[in-house]
This record gives sequence, C-alpha cells and structure tokens, in this order.
Amino acid sequence: MKGKASKLIHGNLTHYSHGSLKPPVYVTSAFDFPDSQSMEDAFQGRSGAHGYSRITNPTVSELQERLRILAGAEQCLCLSSGMAAMTAVLTALLSSGDRVLSSPWLFGNTLSLLNNTMKPYGIETDFVDLRDLQAVENAITPDTRCLLVEVLSNPQLILHDMAGLSQICQKHGIVLVVDNSLLTPYLFQGKDFQVDVEVLSTTKFISGGGTSVGGAVLYYPSEKWKKIPKLVDAHKAAGPLALAQKVFTEVYRNQGGCMSPQTASLQLQGLETLALRVERTQENALKMAEFLKAQSRVSRVLFPGLADYPQANLLQPILQGNTGQMILFDLSDQQECYSFMDWLKMIRRATNFCDNKSLIIHPASTIFSSSDDAQLKAMGFGRNSLRFSVGIEDVEDIMEDMEQAFKGL
Repeated sequence: MKGKASKLIHGNLTHYSHGSLKPPVYVTSAFDFPDSQSMEDAFQGRSGAHGYSRITNPTVSELQERLRILAGAEQCLCLSSGMAAMTAVLTALLSSGDRVLSSPWLFGNTLSLLNNTMKPYGIETDFVDLRDLQAVENAITPDTRCLLVEVLSNPQLILHDMAGLSQICQKHGIVLVVDNSLLTPYLFQGKDFQVDVEVLSTTKFISGGGTSVGGAVLYYPSEKWKKIPKLVDAHKAAGPLALAQKVFTEVYRNQGGCMSPQTASLQLQGLETLALRVERTQENALKMAEFLKAQSRVSRVLFPGLADYPQANLLQPILQGNTGQMILFDLSDQQECYSFMDWLKMIRRATNFCDNKSLIIHPASTIFSSSDDAQLKAMGFGRNSLRFSVGIEDVEDIMEDMEQAFKGL
C-alpha cells in the first residue's frame, strides 16, 4: 500500500479472530502463560508475548503499528498523553548539566516542563528564535544535547525551516526532537528531514474528534545516541535504536504512563477517518481565514494558507502545500474577545484542537494564564488574540455563527 489513507485504515493487513474487521479490545491487566518458560521469555523480551498491560497490550500495539506505518518510523510507543510522551523522551535523553536548545514558541505545558520541572534536576534550556539559523548555530554549546521544535507552533503558527534545522543538528550531532501534534505524520513526515524522535499528542487529530487523551513517540534510527552520555550503554546494546530501548525498558516502565486499551481502541477508530477529516478541516480553515480577513473588527489573521503568511516560502518544501487547520486572529482587546466568544452558538469554547467540532479559546487567560504581558508579546500573541481550531462542519454554518457573533459586539 502506498496511500496514506489506506495505511491508516488497514495497517499491516492483520486478520482478527472470528473475521472481525476491528481490532479486539483487550481489557485486562495481565495475561496467562502456558508454562513458566514462556512467562520468562515474555518478561525478558524474547518472545514478544504480552505479560502486563502497563508494559504492553495487544490493542495498544495495534495502534502503535498503524502510527509507525503512517510515519515510516522504525518504532512507535503510545503513552497516556502527549505530555507523558514528551516527558519520557526528555527524561531518557537528559541528565544534570545537559542543555536543551528550543524556541520560546512552545505549548504552555512544554514550556513549564522545561522551565519548572527539568531545571531542578540541573537541565537548562536555551531559548532562541529558531527561524534564525545563524542564531541557532551560535547558541549551541558543548553540553547541548537536543533541539526541541514544534514544526508548526501552537498558537503562533510559525512554520520552522525543518531542513535547515536538521542540517545544523546533523553537523553538531544534536538530537532533533520534533513535536508534530498540530500536523501529524499525515501532513509532515519527519523521516524526510532526518528527525531523530517525534512526539505526538494523539488527543488531537488522531483520536477522531476529541474522544480520548493519548500520546505517542516515533523513533527513527540514529547514531547520535552514542554521543549522549545518558545513552552510551543503551547504544552499545541497541545501536541506532538506543533511545527507543532506554524509553521502553526503563523510563516508560518506571514512570507508568501507559495508554489504556480502551483509549487505543477509540484512537484506532479515529485513524480510519484521519485522512478525510484532515482534508476537510484544511478546506474549511482556508475559507474561514479569508472570511476573518474581511472582517473590520479583526486586526490580524495568521493562517499558513493566506498569501501574507510570513513563512509562505516554506509551505511547499516542508508541508507540500498543506496548511493545517488552526487560525490565530486578533480583536481589539481581551474584553472584546470574551464578548465575541460568548456570542458564539455552534462554535464551542474549549481547549482542544483538531477536533471534529470547531473550537475557540482565549490563550492568554487559559493555557498561557501564568504568562505576563511581556512574555505573551515575546511568544507572538496577546490578550487580544483568539485561537480558532476549525472543524468539519459545513463551512457556511461556521461562517454564519461568526457573523452573528460579530453583529452582537
């Protein structure tokens, strides 16, 4: 199979018991064994058999395999949330004295993870404008272990030059860690840009309409691990998949951030319609961005599909012309943002994105509520900004809802 939609629906063409067209949901904590040796082989990782659902579960394994095939990755591990996935990766990579190179344009909890959770363990982060490749080069130190970037940032919608950042990471032997939650491997293929490890919040597009919370780590073969002090032993044992081994055999098991089989089942169903939903939301988002540009009360609209998008030159080489479905737009002030949201009827006030439903949120007072005005400005938005996640509804109905909300102001 060559097509992405076919891969999402059929995976590796597994046939299930009794001719079922859907993977069974193995709602169990533990698994029986025919004999003691079989049990030993499972727990030593020799047989691939399942022993305990905190470690592996057949339903979760099916989701992992579908995601792996979609991304063209070597391995995939699903976890309880996107933040659990990000935490597992950074915990496996970094030790005291190591440094992360990243952008200030990160999801709020990722920023908090770096600034508040990792710092007490002696792990520092250098924040730099990742659009400036020379500034990135200048910020690298002998202790820089990884570069962490959101391909398309949330909510600023900054598209990064992944080819340029990848070249720098290759040159300096730095691990390239990519958060691809907003686009998924359907729209951005990390393997084409020598990404070393990719993190997803499967809560978004993959869950199929915000049905469940989950995360995933996609691993690509790399020899950079032998230069990472914390992974030297793992590299001796697993070579190009040292990080995958470190996360799975130690960090993931010890932190306990496993995905439930029920969540995996919901997300497997979501995968089957991912292609349709992504294409529909992109079509709707372009029409809504153009609609918002025409509104007199809107002072700024950021959307990758618009002609005045600042990184329009990267759309084709990085995303093959894709745009995603998120829009950031500005009104006059916070109060007008609140009034506008309160007038909306069909569009929901909620924090998720890439849902089937259109969702809107005021980032400054919610997911970035701990940031002051100066910090918000540095991150590229303010108290007059709204994040709009476009859904798959009939676009005429989305426009009608916004029209009546603007009239109510």
